[in-house]
Parts: sequence; structure tokens; C-alpha cells
Amino acid sequence: MKKLLRILFLLSSILTVVFVDAQQIPNSNQYLVNRYLLSPSYAGYDKQSKIFIGYRNAWSGFEGAPKTSMISAFLPATDKVWLGAQIISDKAGVFDNLYAQFSYTYHLEVGYDQMIYFGMWASTLIIWKWAMIK
Repeated sequence: MKKLLRILFLLSSILTVVFVDAQQIPNSNQYLVNRYLLSPSYAGYDKQSKIFIGYRNAWSGFEGAPKTSMISAFLPATDKVWLGAQIISDKAGVFDNLYAQFSYTYHLEVGYDQMIYFGMWASTLIIWKWAMIK
């Protein structure tokens, strides 16, 4: 029985290493200006369509320094539904990723001048590159 448990543990450890993948979340410091980066529910929070363009170059002068470029926008589809999208290019070390995210936000009025905003992201990784270190 112990031998079977050891084999199962070894097999699960190998499969975990093979199939588990970590994620690199693009870093930004523009959350006070562009709240849409935090959550899709911020689309239309002030009843205005907006477009944001951002660029971040950390540790300039170092080879392989992280660089993040992004563009995001949202606009109303109806009085209560807002649609948005953002494209993010993230280069950090040996990784070079391009993401596209689309959002759906619903504004629900629960009382006089009281709203609840529901938001959902649909995200895809368009390009994933990993370069070997030379």
C-alpha cells in the first residue's frame, strides 16, 4: 500500500510540474486615473466614455527591464450596459506577452441615486513568447 501511495505521489508531482503554469500580471501604477484597470465594473462609473493610453518603463538602462504598454476604452451600448476593451503589451525579461481583454458592465439602480455595477472580463493571451537567455 505504501508503494502504491509513493507511486501516486510521484506521478501527481510530475504531472503538476508539467501542467502547472504561472502567470505574469502586467504592472501599472495608473489605478487612480484609470480605475478600469482594476475592475471592469468601473466602465461608465461617471457616465462618460473614456480612452486611456499608458506606458511604463521600469528600471530604464537595464537589459531586459520590464516595459508595459496599454490602451483601454469603454463606451455605452445602452443606458445600463457598457462595453469595453483593453490591449496590453507586457515585456519583462525573457517574456513578451500581448493580451486582449473585453468587458461587459451592467449598471443596476437599486434606489434613488444608488447604483450597483456588475462587470465581467473575457481575456485572451494573443501572443506569448519566451526567449532563451544567451
